[in-house]
Amino acid sequence: METILFISGMILGGLISWEVSHLYYEKSSKDQAALFNKLSEEVRHTIIADNRKKLTILELKELIEQKKAGKNA
Repeated sequence: METILFISGMILGGLISWEVSHLYYEKSSKDQAALFNKLSEEVRHTIIADNRKKLTILELKELIEQKKAGKNA
């Protein structure tokens, strides 16, 4: 009987853990998509083409200004 309760608890705990992870993943995916969709296609391509893992606001501004200068030159 104790073994059945133990296994049932493990299964129930695993399912609850999976559900929480799944809901968090869906929410973060939607948030990321909403943020990405606010950017113009040109800005998206510029950010994706950059090899840095993270960009600060100042770095992003410089990246966009470099792109503009290269386009207008």
